[in-house]
Amino acid sequence: MDGEFRMRMVGRSQRFLAYAAISTLLFGLAAHAEDQSNVPARKDYASVATSLESMIRQAMDDKQLPAFSIALVDGNQIVWSQGFGYQEPDKKIPATAHTVYRVG
Repeated sequence: MDGEFRMRMVGRSQRFLAYAAISTLLFGLAAHAEDQSNVPARKDYASVATSLESMIRQAMDDKQLPAFSIALVDGNQIVWSQGFGYQEPDKKIPATAHTVYRVG
C-alpha cells in the first residue's frame, strides 16, 4: 500500500506543477498582450503609418465604422499596429491592435 500511495502523490504533484506552469504561462501572455496592445511605427515606416492612418480615418468616416485595427508586418516583425475608434462605442472602450471583431 505504501507504493500505491507514493505513486498517487507523485501523480498529484506532477499535475499540480503542470497546472501551475500553464497558469503562469497564460497570465504572462495576457500581461504581455496588454502591454503590447498597439505598436508604434518603426522609424523607417513612420511615413507609411501616417499615410495609412489618414486613409483609415477617412474610410471609417465614409463607411461609418465604429472601430478598425491594423498590423503592418515586414518579414516576421510587426513594424506598426494600431486600433482606431471604439470596440464598444457605448462603453467608450478603445479598439487596439488586439481587438477581436465579429464578422457578419
